[in-house]
Amino acid sequence: MNSSTHFWLPTAELSPTEWLERHQAARLSFSGPRDTRIPTYLPHLVKELCSLRSSLELLRWNYPSGSEKLQPFCRTLLQDDASGVPESERQALARLVERCLARVDWRELDILEMILSCLKELVNP
Repeated sequence: MNSSTHFWLPTAELSPTEWLERHQAARLSFSGPRDTRIPTYLPHLVKELCSLRSSLELLRWNYPSGSEKLQPFCRTLLQDDASGVPESERQALARLVERCLARVDWRELDILEMILSCLKELVNP
């Protein structure tokens, strides 16, 4: 994958490795919130929230609610040692992916709370 590209179209078969690469690239290329409701005085938190929300939306396109491919995706995500992402982070991301994509209704506050819970888990395992 070309890491200098900042825009990707969803593919029919997005692997956990590709998703992790895209998520990491989104974190690195984040230039700040575009939504004026998001505070800019917490840059690291804003970066994590926005990149995770974007990455989850990408998965939502590939694995709609009730998709049979979601469980194998999460299992592979947990086993993907080659990604360079620590196991504890992969576990937290897999749980977040399962919880978010199991939902039919994507209310922003609920998704935000799930993302914050995931980030809290990463800070305090």
